[in-house]
Amino acid sequence: CALPISKASEAHKALLREKGWSYRAAAPVLGVHWVHLFRVLKGERQSIRLLAAIERLPNRPTTKSGA
Repeated sequence: CALPISKASEAHKALLREKGWSYRAAAPVLGVHWVHLFRVLKGERQSIRLLAAIERLPNRPTTKSGA
């Protein structure tokens, strides 16, 4: 990432939301506990690996009610 880690974590927090993921839903897919994900995205912890994994995360599939 070319951005400072705090700016990068803010950008990745927005990216996660844009892709339709909550912390609790994304964390197991990313291989981490949701609290760790929360702390990285809040800037309390640093993890370039996790930020890169968020970039590769696909858009969350939407479920159709009544299907």
